[in-house]
Amino acid sequence: MAGTDGEEVLLRVEIAPARRFVAMALSALIGLWMIYVGLWLDVPSTLWRAGLVAVGGLALVQAVRIRATAVPGIELTATELREIGGRRIAALDGVVEVQRSFGLFKPMNGFVLHLAAPARAAMVPGVWWRFGRRVAVGGMLPRGGARQIALRMEAQVKARAPGSVS
Repeated sequence: MAGTDGEEVLLRVEIAPARRFVAMALSALIGLWMIYVGLWLDVPSTLWRAGLVAVGGLALVQAVRIRATAVPGIELTATELREIGGRRIAALDGVVEVQRSFGLFKPMNGFVLHLAAPARAAMVPGVWWRFGRRVAVGGMLPRGGARQIALRMEAQVKARAPGSVS
């Protein structure tokens, strides 16, 4: 299949509307609960109260950002990992390592990419974030699709490594 720019898409993972709704609803629910606890329940100190309200507010902002996100999913081409709309997440030749182990600081159902050079920070709530040399992909993505992309990228990185047999 070909992408919007004519480049062949190797794998595509789309986000179901139900997943987006559940992520938005849970984030909003957590935010409202934290604000409720901070304002109306007996909290040990004013600092705790302010912290709970601040974190609750951030969760509500996250819910609004998830709702506003128009990214339908991600796709892998021979040269890059990108959003379905065409925005580049990471160039494959800049990926040094793909981590998908259990217990990593990574999104649910996702994986982490380590880049050779730092990239500009960016984030699409619930889909991916990039900070410095790390890119984390996952969250609302279906587990099987994200795993297939991670496996394909891992194979490409290993094939590029010095001393590997192609």
